[in-house]
Amino acid sequence: MQNRGSWAPGRSGNAAGAPKRANALARQIREKTKNGAELIAFMLEVLAGGHGAELTDRVDSVKWLADRGWGKAVETIELIEDASAGPVDTLAPELLAAQLGPNGAQA
Repeated sequence: MQNRGSWAPGRSGNAAGAPKRANALARQIREKTKNGAELIAFMLEVLAGGHGAELTDRVDSVKWLADRGWGKAVETIELIEDASAGPVDTLAPELLAAQLGPNGAQA
């Protein structure tokens, strides 16, 4: 099998892993929050309306908890083939002009 990357088989481009600073910060946060349990408890309190939480705060807490419990949802982007349709008209007029002739017909 041919190696497709620039690294030799069995070698990593980041053999040392994440920088030690990042690991130390994450470790300290886990230690100070009882391995994240206090963070979760706080967000659950916000969800229940505690700490003077407004509705937007409560919705944000749901998103935070769901992202960490089930992972962030995959975001999909729909591509529009017709450059003359939708927001492309206002975002890239020079691109649209290049695709259309002088009277607005397809070039």
